[in-house]
Order: sequence, then C-alpha cells, then structure tokens
Amino acid sequence: MHYAIAPKLTILQLLNVPINPQLMTALGALMGTACGLVAETFFASASQLILPFTAGGFIYIATVSVIPELLQGKSSFWQSVKEIAAMLLGIGLMVAIAEYE
Repeated sequence: MHYAIAPKLTILQLLNVPINPQLMTALGALMGTACGLVAETFFASASQLILPFTAGGFIYIATVSVIPELLQGKSSFWQSVKEIAAMLLGIGLMVAIAEYE
C-alpha cells in the first residue's frame, strides 16, 4: 500500500508509517537550527548558552562511541592512543573556536 495515495488513513495511522532514520536525523538538525536562530533573535546571549550545550553533546557522542571500543581490547595500543589523541584534538579545537570566535 502506498501511503501518499491512501485516502482513508487517519492521522494516527499515518504516524505509524515507518520513517527513514536519516530523514529523522536531518529533520532534527533542521529543527535544532531553527530553534537556535529563533533563540538568537529573541535573546542576545543565546549563543553563549547554545555553544556549551552543543559542545557537550559532541563530547558525549565522541566518548560514548570511542570508549567502549577501547575497553573491548580489540584494537592495538597505538590505535587506542591515536583515537584518544584525535578525540582530545577535537575537544581542543572546540575550545579554541569558543575562545577566539
């Protein structure tokens, strides 16, 4: 059944339609961008609040994806050192951007 041309589906039935995860991620990014722009127009200091929140989210995602792989012990010692160095470099770049913006 094609969902776009099914005239007898209710709103609740349409909400149960499977949606592509990449589409949901893209829509979430657009909604986050819109919220940030709206907040910036109404509150002059919104960027001071949004930047740490966003940086914290990136750090959380990096640690959640990197640390379990390192703890499994499947990678070599030098690979672990490179991954931790790359993560620390990314955190350092976020700090530099926040300081010199």
